[in-house]
Amino acid sequence: MNIMIRFKTLSLLLLIIITSFISGGCNDENTIQPKPQPLVLQGQAYTFDSENGTIWNGAQEIGVFLIDFDKKTIIEEYANLKYFADNRTSSGYFVPEGEPVYLKEQQKVNAIAYYPYKDINTLTNNSGSQYLYRLDLSNQKNLKPDAFLYADNAKELSSTNYKATLELRPVLSMVKLTFTQSAGISEDRLKKMTLKLKGMPSKADFDLLLGDFISTTKEDNEIVIDVKDDLTANIILYPSALAENATLEVTIPAEGNEKEIITSWSLNNVISEIEENTQYFILAKISAEGITGELTGKSLIYIQDWNTDEDINGNANPDKPQSVNLATNGDFEELTSISVSNSVPTSAKVWYGLKNNDNFLADIYKDSKQGNVAHMKCSNSLTWYKNYIGHTMANAKSKSYRLKFKASTLESTKQANMQVYIRINKADNYFFVLKDADQTKACAAQVISLSKEWTEYTIDFDFTQQVNTIWGSGIIISSTTEEDLKNFYVAFVAQNADVDYYLDDITLEELN
Repeated sequence: MNIMIRFKTLSLLLLIIITSFISGGCNDENTIQPKPQPLVLQGQAYTFDSENGTIWNGAQEIGVFLIDFDKKTIIEEYANLKYFADNRTSSGYFVPEGEPVYLKEQQKVNAIAYYPYKDINTLTNNSGSQYLYRLDLSNQKNLKPDAFLYADNAKELSSTNYKATLELRPVLSMVKLTFTQSAGISEDRLKKMTLKLKGMPSKADFDLLLGDFISTTKEDNEIVIDVKDDLTANIILYPSALAENATLEVTIPAEGNEKEIITSWSLNNVISEIEENTQYFILAKISAEGITGELTGKSLIYIQDWNTDEDINGNANPDKPQSVNLATNGDFEELTSISVSNSVPTSAKVWYGLKNNDNFLADIYKDSKQGNVAHMKCSNSLTWYKNYIGHTMANAKSKSYRLKFKASTLESTKQANMQVYIRINKADNYFFVLKDADQTKACAAQVISLSKEWTEYTIDFDFTQQVNTIWGSGIIISSTTEEDLKNFYVAFVAQNADVDYYLDDITLEELN
């Protein structure tokens, strides 16, 4: 009897233990089941190939489309979802206007996004396979290259891979023109020009699914471009084939006995293909015979500040290519001496002293403030073409350059004038012209007065023109040639005897 009771009790206990174990196992399994997670989107504004972006937190609105990963078609229920940049934190998260998106198990999608948001009814030709965003570049006065942004980098999102950062980047491109005049056309007259862009559609649709433009207008239209007082102009362009026939038409009004000038020039003379999110720098020289242009650089466009509602279109800044400094060792830190002779060195990138007689001194001096600096002193026999410190240079471009340098007499309070010019190293006397100088007067050199304080000076030169004399009479201005730009030197000429001249931090860089 007792044995039977103990057996039943043990059996019941085992049943309870087993039941508890099974029940506990089921509860553990329920607790580790993942909860459904909504689609999480962050947004940053990127340059075309940057690894780092700018956080958005100005409540900007973007449109988002989800695309079936396998079928490559837009999912209608997830077409043109509106998201807001979070203006409460600096997290960069986008907040959906409606309910969060929960992706189904086994569902995979790609996400594309654009800015600024448009209502789905304004996306032309919208259907299950095509949504088109209309852009109009006809009014360029206040247009920026970041007027439209696009991202298609978010791939294979799912219920487990539900986070993505949208790398929104500019799609449009820009040409920055700098105009210069040739002999016979004054700068004042050039400032009265009108500029038109022809051969490019003013309107185009951007296919949000394909990520490409579709022309919507004929190419025989014209777009008026504003030319600023500094003779520069910015032109916003569609990339790729839409701009392949883009042509500039310049009209310069008649003035006095000069007739009206109308001339055209194709951008594809210097740009074979307009790339998206790219800025091109072009120097255009205008004469009565036409326009000649040179591509002086290109760069990506970056977005600097998206964090204010007042500037909802952002602040696109050209990422200008770093200027090339044609002056070598202009800080003199790597030099221990300056060679003095009676002739200009034949090699480029050489600092030298050119003497008129043995009373001229040029050397390196150790200054307590500047470090190594160039020093010269002349006792007598002053002349414009000798008694100077010079530097040979090569391979400039046909554009404007800025010479920048520091100069001082240190402790001396004597009068110390210094003449500065850039001479083309060829037969006879030819110099690059001072930029914006009165060409009816001496326009080859500039004279500055030094003091004992270190002072920075800048002198601008027009390398598209040359003048045949340093004096104010017999002036003949002509265009420079490719050979002229290959070999030249800058001269810092002492104009007062028995004065110590000191130079440092000398650069010669392109003017954009």
